[in-house]
Amino acid sequence: MIYRFGDCELDDALFELRRSSLPVPIEPQVHRLLRYLIENRNRVVTRVELHETLWNGRVVADATLNSRVKAARSAIGDDGKAQTLIRTFHRTGYRFVAEVELEKTGPRLQTTSADVDRIVAEGDTLDNLELALPSQPSVAVLPFRIAGLRGTTSILADGLTHDVITEISRARWLFVVARGSTFKFRAGPYDPRDVRRALGVRYVVQGDVFLIGSKLRVHAALSDTVTGLELWAERFEQRQEDIVAIQQEIAESIVGAVAAEIEHAERERALLKAPSGLDAWGAYHRGCWHMYRFTPSDYDLAEHFFRRSLELDPSAPRAYAGLSFV
Repeated sequence: MIYRFGDCELDDALFELRRSSLPVPIEPQVHRLLRYLIENRNRVVTRVELHETLWNGRVVADATLNSRVKAARSAIGDDGKAQTLIRTFHRTGYRFVAEVELEKTGPRLQTTSADVDRIVAEGDTLDNLELALPSQPSVAVLPFRIAGLRGTTSILADGLTHDVITEISRARWLFVVARGSTFKFRAGPYDPRDVRRALGVRYVVQGDVFLIGSKLRVHAALSDTVTGLELWAERFEQRQEDIVAIQQEIAESIVGAVAAEIEHAERERALLKAPSGLDAWGAYHRGCWHMYRFTPSDYDLAEHFFRRSLELDPSAPRAYAGLSFV
């Protein structure tokens, strides 16, 4: 769907905002905020509802939501004083008040790049494909998309993707899909659930690269391919004085955040399983959850789960480390 209002277009298929036909860089959460307000423009959307939609129930400060609304207004040429497009209802929520024209778009099976293999969610491509997820946490880093002009940006986007894959592969506890498989998927953004079916991974990293004047801006997001929920998203911005150094710095920042979020998600997933059904990886994370509670009784439970992990996988170094700690 393409939503047109004023001089703006919000393109759902391309995950892009355009003003006067020119792309406007926005964070993934800001895009989701705009789309949700537009889709529900016949009513006031409460702040609680936006918290649930953007952060999946996670507790965040009200100031964080305020900053997303401010960014959305700025991107579409509105502000808190004028409120010609997004109107604030004090202590209640927001409503999108501009006139909107809708245009349905067909499946985008072809792009300008000859080397693109688009995942077709409802076509024959994936009908008989359902790869099983490995017990070890698995992640695919899809090629970072290029926003705006190509050339240097294209080289930088591919280089950044290579660096993220290389850095994240150093985390031995992660199963990382080879770049030869992921680089087939350049036409995103993709539905995370389609990525799971195509590549057999639990997590997917997707992002965009923008060159804005002398600045480099990168958007990156981590999603759970089972639930389809976005677990983390961030924007990185640097001056492009030394492209190689910037590329490495941004890659390391992305990998650090992604690894931490996956660790947290795996720990939460282990807590939802029955103790008798835990594999070595799940038993290790169940042990970590108890270990970080720092009580004598929890240390006993942590030791139990670490030993259970080692029974299932005697070569698990993390379980040995946890056992050593407790």
